[in-house]
Amino acid sequence: MVFYGRLMHPFMPFVVLGAVSVIQRLSIPPLRTALVFALPLISLVSFGLFFKEYRVLDYPYDVLSQYHLNTNTASKVRYVNEVGKSPGFKYDIPEPARLNEASTAPTTDSLTLINFAFLFPMKHLTPAPDLAKLGSQVLFDGPHFLNFRAYQFEGFTIAERELIRASKFHFQIRTRGLSGSTPTGGVTPLN
Repeated sequence: MVFYGRLMHPFMPFVVLGAVSVIQRLSIPPLRTALVFALPLISLVSFGLFFKEYRVLDYPYDVLSQYHLNTNTASKVRYVNEVGKSPGFKYDIPEPARLNEASTAPTTDSLTLINFAFLFPMKHLTPAPDLAKLGSQVLFDGPHFLNFRAYQFEGFTIAERELIRASKFHFQIRTRGLSGSTPTGGVTPLN
């Protein structure tokens, strides 16, 4: 078994107890004192850097909920991904919590969700989509959560991780249609 990420969490108390036991048995007092102060400081700095990177992440379903995008918002929804075949792990637009739930998005006849999927498998990139054809108004543009390095170890090969890091994927919501048009509701995946 390889210990990394979330597999390591249940074992952390034992790692800390083991480290304390080893530090306690060191025969050089200055080294022992240095380790007692340095290890917690290193841990705090490491956690701070991790948290800073993690805190700015957006997730597709959260963004859809934040913008109150639901099946009453658009009559057509198109998914576009930059990794060849459409992955099976796409984030569907939620059903509205209430029948007439207000949306912060303009009423439109079409929404395009770009990279609203867990981009797997990642064997090759397709040419970048022609964004002008995918919608005139950008409602959301943010870095894809797979840019977070910790997530790149969940089933991706070394080559796929390098591809993710080089690509710096974004996910977007784009709209197309007449302002004030009345959508009919329903989801029609086109990809």
